[in-house]
Amino acid sequence: MNMRLAILGLPLLLVLGGGAVWWAMQPPGVPAPPPEAMVPVGAADAEDADLPVPPAPPRISANTNYETCLATVDQDPDGARAMADKAAELGGVDPATHCRALALIATGDPESGAPLLDEIGGHAGPADAARAAILQQAAEAWLMADAPGRALSSANRALELSPDNADLLSLAAQAQAALGKDGDAIENLVLAHEAAPDRADILAALGAAQRRTGDVTAAKRSLTAALAIDPDEPTALLERGVLHQQDGELAAARADWQRTIESAPESDAADLARQNIELLDAGPEEK
Repeated sequence: MNMRLAILGLPLLLVLGGGAVWWAMQPPGVPAPPPEAMVPVGAADAEDADLPVPPAPPRISANTNYETCLATVDQDPDGARAMADKAAELGGVDPATHCRALALIATGDPESGAPLLDEIGGHAGPADAARAAILQQAAEAWLMADAPGRALSSANRALELSPDNADLLSLAAQAQAALGKDGDAIENLVLAHEAAPDRADILAALGAAQRRTGDVTAAKRSLTAALAIDPDEPTALLERGVLHQQDGELAAARADWQRTIESAPESDAADLARQNIELLDAGPEEK
């Protein structure tokens, strides 16, 4: 199963100059962790996960070579690592370490890249916004490495720097859900919803967590609100299908799962929807 971990809500542009930092923010997109639905959900291999790198990663230096190194990560991570070995040419240790960390993750080694990102995020040099973004990358990498406890630690450190950031709150909730702490995840998702009330993905994740805690009434309310914002939100469709299935409404469950697949065929939610339809077709004795 493909774990979707790209940080779509991270700042997309950072311009450094005169000691000031300007961020251009792009709204929604961090997908919530897929619920277990009718089958257990395991962590994906790091190599199958999206890199925790937005289109323009957070910059901590205006150095041209550093920029080139970051741009090389996706297509040639080994080349980026070679560039990162020349720290002086990239503007110092932190820029080189940042590029090296992302290159390690790109080669399927998030366990080695994540601590480097944590290290940079703890330095006092970069502005708080950049440190929070890098710690968010660290949290994403820890989730890729199937280390939700470490991911939660990184996300919480980032939240100290950017406490009302809906993406960070959602990421912390994702880690908490993976740790089985759905109550804590709900608290963070409520805060995330307050910070970004038009985010269907946050409401879908909230509904999923509420279902897992047995609060079906609240789950239905959250999922209905999510689908009112985005009728094709895949996690919300998947979860509504699960609730239909639990109510014995199998035709409605199948319809929601089929819509999940059609709306986001490459998503985790679609993977689970396919499995749930297969279980439905197999009959009660196979469940």
